Amino acid sequence: IYYKILFELFRNVITEGDDPQFLKDLGRLENSKVYRSLFEFQQKGVLSLIKMLNKYNGAILADAVGLGKTWSALAVIKHFQNKGYKTVLLVPKKLEQNWRAYQYHQGSQFEEDHFDYVIRFHTDLQDERIDNKADGLKLKSFFQSNEKKLFVIDESHNLRNSKSGRFKYLV
Repeated sequence: IYYKILFELFRNVITEGDDPQFLKDLGRLENSKVYRSLFEFQQKGVLSLIKMLNKYNGAILADAVGLGKTWSALAVIKHFQNKGYKTVLLVPKKLEQNWRAYQYHQGSQFEEDHFDYVIRFHTDLQDERIDNKADGLKLKSFFQSNEKKLFVIDESHNLRNSKSGRFKYLV
């Protein structure tokens, strides 16, 4: 029943024809090391996420522990990085090293993909903290710029309380 509901909700996303530009962008993604490292079910999930992001300007990747959400997210990041997007990751502090390990010049197995993203913590979601980082990116002005942006929130359930300051900062 659950599968049927999901299929009915997202039938168009799964079955729609792909335009030529999407296929060209997909070809660039398919040549990335991170994408080639994914299992087929993960690759399909990545394509579905990309289509949802393009159509709805947002998507959620919710999978069980150990099914490769980080690598799938990296493939989505790579796709949008190829298209000139700047990526900001919002993560709990305890996960910083997990994500930092995949950045360019860190010697990761995906070094050739040149991952370039900014890491911020959930606890940084307040005016006095958001720009206080050594990387020089001023997020307050970045949020308001016309640059193409991708925001990836790891452990987003930590931000689900609509009464919290962090939640309100995002809205």
